[in-house]
Amino acid sequence: MNVLITGGAGYIGTVLTERLIQDSQVDKIYVLDNLTYKQDGALPFCSSPKYEFIYGDVRDRKVLSKLLESADLVFPLAAIVGFPACDKDPRAAQEINCDHVKYIAENSSAKRVIYPNTNSGYGSVDSGSICTEESPLEPISVNGKTKCEAEKYILHNGHTSLRLATVFGSSYRFRKDLLVNDFTLKAVTDGYVILF
Repeated sequence: MNVLITGGAGYIGTVLTERLIQDSQVDKIYVLDNLTYKQDGALPFCSSPKYEFIYGDVRDRKVLSKLLESADLVFPLAAIVGFPACDKDPRAAQEINCDHVKYIAENSSAKRVIYPNTNSGYGSVDSGSICTEESPLEPISVNGKTKCEAEKYILHNGHTSLRLATVFGSSYRFRKDLLVNDFTLKAVTDGYVILF
């Protein structure tokens, strides 16, 4: 099985890559990433014969199309993450968070595309209410809107969407801006955590 991960040098992508390299059913892992954050978390995988890194942008249809020809499974992880970054460049957020996912959903011959959506799609929820998978998506941010629009294309084309809450933990491309990671770091370095 051949796997394509867009944004595969990122926080989730590097951990996923590590797991896929260990999977005996996986023959090849193609990672397409433009290294926006100058991250080097993909370096440990370069020695694996299963791993191929492609430096490029998901908006380059020629590159993306070529990679989709070989992929049996696709994880479209490339994204502008969080509402501040999306608000700063809404056009890039639309092109990366949504349009590249739509292209994959509509043009991939892969048996499965697994897309990680954000819990930002739920928007604001009345206090006392509990969000479930049946809760309506009512995004209020550019981040939430672009990710939910992409999810529609994924589901319409028979693929899988996962709605992730705030992810946390270690990664080859560690992020200190995630809530649990930030709390843990502050608890270790400062000896306390401020809740408000």
